[in-house]
Amino acid sequence: MIAAMAVILVASCEKVKNYKGDNTIAATFAYSASVLPDTFYEDSVYVDGEFAYADILVFCNDATENTPWNGGCGLSIGADTTVLTNVIYPFRVWGSRAGQGDNIYAFWHDAGNESLMPEHDFISDIYFGDDDSYVSPQIVYIKNTQQVVNEVLYGLNIGEPFKEGDYITLTFNGIFKDKASGSVSINLADYKTFRDSVVTTWTPVDLRPLGKVDAIDFEITSNRNVSKDFCFDNMVFNAHVEY
Repeated sequence: MIAAMAVILVASCEKVKNYKGDNTIAATFAYSASVLPDTFYEDSVYVDGEFAYADILVFCNDATENTPWNGGCGLSIGADTTVLTNVIYPFRVWGSRAGQGDNIYAFWHDAGNESLMPEHDFISDIYFGDDDSYVSPQIVYIKNTQQVVNEVLYGLNIGEPFKEGDYITLTFNGIFKDKASGSVSINLADYKTFRDSVVTTWTPVDLRPLGKVDAIDFEITSNRNVSKDFCFDNMVFNAHVEY
């Protein structure tokens, strides 16, 4: 009898909404020094596991307490020269650092094997006891890594520079309740038109077509055997909360 009464009470409470509202959350990755390990400032890369922003936005990689990082998201504070050098730091941004208000930015790396990647690259941890709470991406700023730009412009490690017809395309794939919610694509390098281009400045990408999401998967495709990496910063979400 007590168990039955408890079920009835819970069911009744779930019908009552005490709050409904929308908030903007911007993942700027401006973590304080107390949060990040000392080694972050030595090698300029943090990939020791998933990292959250505002306790709601979770950026994932495959690292665990017992296994090293292979692919997925990470943090970086490094910047490299815009000319080819003998030392290439693959996950550092091309040219200046974040340039969006802070020095720390995120990056993503495709390890080339699903077993070495997280299930999703981004997940929403928004939960207030109600399925009606969700996040919807608005905008993100993206930029190529130093490694990728050197491959495109100079043919570093890929044999020859990009030529007519070559391309690199980044796609954001939204997922909501285990179904595709939408996708957005942008060319990181485009040599398919008369105006050859490679992304070397922080470039905004409109993510609103993704709609409501509880996960996002990143995907990079190319007709060349290039590194599948990119940097991103200031990823803005609308958080709709009901409880």
